[in-house]
Amino acid sequence: DPPDDADPPADTVDDSPDDAGDDPASDTGDDPAADAGPDAAHDGGDVSGDNPDTATTPAPTTTATTRSVAAPVVALGFIPELSLRVECADRVIEAVVGNAGDTRGDVTLAVAPSSQASGASIDPATTTTVALSLPVDAEGTATEVVLVTESGDVLSREVEVDCLPPARPTPTIQVDCGAGTVRVTVTNEGGETVAIRAFIERVALLGADDVAGGEKADYVTAIAGRTTPVRVVADGVDLLRTDVDHGCEQTDVDTGLSLVCPGEEVQLRLSNTADVERTVTVRSGSTDDVVTLTAGTEVVIRHVLNEVQSLQVVSAYGDVLLDEHLDGWRCETESAVPPCDDVARSTTGVDAASVCQQVRAQLVLDCTTGTSVVDLANDGNDTARVRVSVDGVVTDDVDLASNATSTLSVPAVGVRVTVDVGADRVLATTAECRHDDDRRAAVLSGLLVALMAIVAAVVARFDPWIRV
Repeated sequence: DPPDDADPPADTVDDSPDDAGDDPASDTGDDPAADAGPDAAHDGGDVSGDNPDTATTPAPTTTATTRSVAAPVVALGFIPELSLRVECADRVIEAVVGNAGDTRGDVTLAVAPSSQASGASIDPATTTTVALSLPVDAEGTATEVVLVTESGDVLSREVEVDCLPPARPTPTIQVDCGAGTVRVTVTNEGGETVAIRAFIERVALLGADDVAGGEKADYVTAIAGRTTPVRVVADGVDLLRTDVDHGCEQTDVDTGLSLVCPGEEVQLRLSNTADVERTVTVRSGSTDDVVTLTAGTEVVIRHVLNEVQSLQVVSAYGDVLLDEHLDGWRCETESAVPPCDDVARSTTGVDAASVCQQVRAQLVLDCTTGTSVVDLANDGNDTARVRVSVDGVVTDDVDLASNATSTLSVPAVGVRVTVDVGADRVLATTAECRHDDDRRAAVLSGLLVALMAIVAAVVARFDPWIRV
């Protein structure tokens, strides 16, 4: 007989309906080895009558193991860094080259576009400074520095170059009395460019210029008056503001006044004896006329005597060259045979010789020098016999050819001058021009004569009493 406790062989496999649909995930206590056989399932214990599906199996124990793994080492190589600064005093760009890598590196540096390069070697975590010469034309520009590594990598940076010192404009003034000019020169003794504007204040803008460092600008103006008000502005700020008292005297412009009779014409002569142009102002009453005289020339300005009371000539330097009042001037002309003109010559049915004289004559009294001349012109076809007399005394007796002219000096001033051609009197006139001194002398003389007359009358009135 088999033992009672022996398990039948059919029970060695668990085929109960319970486990047919078991989910391995829900059968958390089953060890796959437990279903392999009774020894493994019951672990050698007393399993008589036991249902293997209802047996309790303890959970297995799991142990975790931690393992340390070293990270792989990666080489950085050479990593260049570049910064720039400008040293104006030495005229160089200092290129500071750093190495952020772990390998020594060699580089070349150059200022673009120059091909002249400088080399350097840089250890890891260090910097090296390389001095590169500034280009001549670098001022005011963004200058580029190029770094090239051994492997051909390129790194570039730009730096602004501003090495010019501030502008320092300095003005100077030069007066040239011979040329009649005031010259203003502004020199920029600094480096930066300065904007200059020069004026003759309240009169004119002489010029506006941008003056670079080391350069200068010249402004020239003609002398006008005793002083010239000069103003110079630099970058909008007054640099110079002054009245230039030049102290020049103009001695190379000669003046003269003449009275022409008949015609009662006043002639103002202006003569420039200099070899440069001169400018004067002619004042007649409240009217000012600026007259420009080229070198070595003479200008005659004519006025009608009764239309002008005074004449003044002022030089560009402010010198009064002539100052004359004309209220004492006179031109008295008696009736005479008129000179021939086109109307008289074309008179129909009348002999021209009977209505006009073909010899013209004028008395010109130079009131500046006190001399007189008679100007003669023969417009006829025949030679004319001309006689000039002063106060009835013949001073000249000449033959004046056809179409000829002649100027004869007259020895007296303020006397009667006559010119006769044959039996015809073509001129009979008296001219007189009195200067201020002459008028004052005449007034004093008149007062003296009046005083003497009063004294004589008083003496005559009281003479009987005086005798007694």
